[in-house]
Amino acid sequence: MIKLENLSVCYNKGKENQCLALDNVNLEIADGEMVAIMGKSGAGKSTLLHTVAGLIKDYDGVCTVSGTDISNMTEKDLCRFRQQKIGLIFQEDYLLDECTVRENLMLALNDKKMKHEERESAVANALKKVNFVKMYNCTVGKLSGGEKKRVAIARALLNKHDLILADEPTGNLDVENSNIIMALLKEINSTGTTIVVITHDADVASYCNKTVVIQDGKIL
Repeated sequence: MIKLENLSVCYNKGKENQCLALDNVNLEIADGEMVAIMGKSGAGKSTLLHTVAGLIKDYDGVCTVSGTDISNMTEKDLCRFRQQKIGLIFQEDYLLDECTVRENLMLALNDKKMKHEERESAVANALKKVNFVKMYNCTVGKLSGGEKKRVAIARALLNKHDLILADEPTGNLDVENSNIIMALLKEINSTGTTIVVITHDADVASYCNKTVVIQDGKIL
């Protein structure tokens, strides 16, 4: 599913403040795994995830995702690749507070050729997977942090991706809601979806079947 070979990322290359965020990283994540990437702030966790997602293009080495080397893709091709292959969950949910849950998910559907009934069914099914159908027509601005996170996960599931990348998905939640969200991701993983979780929290990592520790840009 994911294979990183001699991957290095350097910010501000050639300048006085250059920073080696990833240093010759080699890592393989198999189909169906649920993996935690752990490390302190600034260790390189998010840089690794953003590179896999194609959000960082300036790097040395090879980054292969779902059998595709994304190293030399154009921005247009990367955008299409993300839409088709990768579900993204961030610490900030990037939802439109003034819109309903349904409207937020409708905007995220990739297939513009879908009929109205098919789009409604896809949204309802995604919300069913996160046990949130009852809030279908609720305005997002009225939801709690944990409820917004469920909507964000439903959005990541909408387009039937085989890979979900989650960057600190519980970072702004209390313990109870963190456990609910991680249990939900664990359940999604049990259906065969590969999940990579960036975290600094050992309790969050305990939900995963493998933990990779990164420090100063290197895999320990």
